[in-house]
Formats: sequence, C-alpha cells, structure tokens
Amino acid sequence: MKQEICKNPFRKSKCESTDIYLYIEYKGDKLPICKKCWDELGDSDYEWGSHEYEDKNVKELSPEKTDSDRKEEEDESNLYSSS
Repeated sequence: MKQEICKNPFRKSKCESTDIYLYIEYKGDKLPICKKCWDELGDSDYEWGSHEYEDKNVKELSPEKTDSDRKEEEDESNLYSSS
C-alpha cells in the first residue's frame, strides 16, 4: 500500500513527509498535510480564506447544533405556541 506524502501547496520546496497530520481543502482538492508543515503554517502570517481562488459553489457552513441549542429552540417554540 502506497503511503500518502505531504502536499503542502504553500511550501516552496517539495515536502516528502509521510507523517500526515490532517487534510486541507485547497482549490477544490483535499490535500494531506504533515505535522511539520502544519506547524509551519500555524506560525506563518498566511490568512485562511484570503487566497485569490474563490469557488462560487462553496457555501459557508454553520456549526452543528448542540443538544443544548436544540433544547433552547424547543423551549422557545413552546413559549410562543398556542395551547
């Protein structure tokens, strides 16, 4: 089985690490990123979402509702519903 290698698109030299830490989406592709590159990205001045690429089909995702959020909505709904 072939191991994935890091595909950090922001690195000037090619990284060949197989210590994949996470994946990022960049220009519509899911790219594996190693721990070392991720640490470097975190320490850099790069601003996520500031790239020149913009996909008009990408929608902003809202955070998932927690059980607490659902309970609050249910309580509010019960307050305003007629009995």
